Amino acid sequence: MQSRNPNLAAVFYCMRLIESYGTGIGKIIRLYSGEGKEPQFETAKGAFRVTLPNRNEDGPKARFAEPIDTLPENAAGAGWNEDEKERICRFAGKHGRITRKEAESLLKARPTRTYMLLKRLCREGRLRLEGSGKNSVYMPVK
Repeated sequence: MQSRNPNLAAVFYCMRLIESYGTGIGKIIRLYSGEGKEPQFETAKGAFRVTLPNRNEDGPKARFAEPIDTLPENAAGAGWNEDEKERICRFAGKHGRITRKEAESLLKARPTRTYMLLKRLCREGRLRLEGSGKNSVYMPVK
């Protein structure tokens, strides 16, 4: 199913409110049921608005999804093996840095999976991010 608003669909996908484009309104409603706060759906000619109340307002009890480390193996960015991590770290060590594009090429992986792996390596203290956007480079941590 083609999303009518790809930007909104991308936001919901990143928040893990939908699992694929064209789905998710039912999941949003289920996640908010029993919370005392309901999402609001408003429509107008040629547009709509979704207002999602902050479920964390009263503390961190509410969560939209599992942490990235517990997602299924087929989820974007999950299921890395140590060999992939080592290849990236070796490349970064040899060349003094690695970009996301270089890592994609090295692993023959898609951008999201590559980004998530680089982010994980930064969290593990094996790489350090410098710059932002197109100028992002990942430096080896000595």
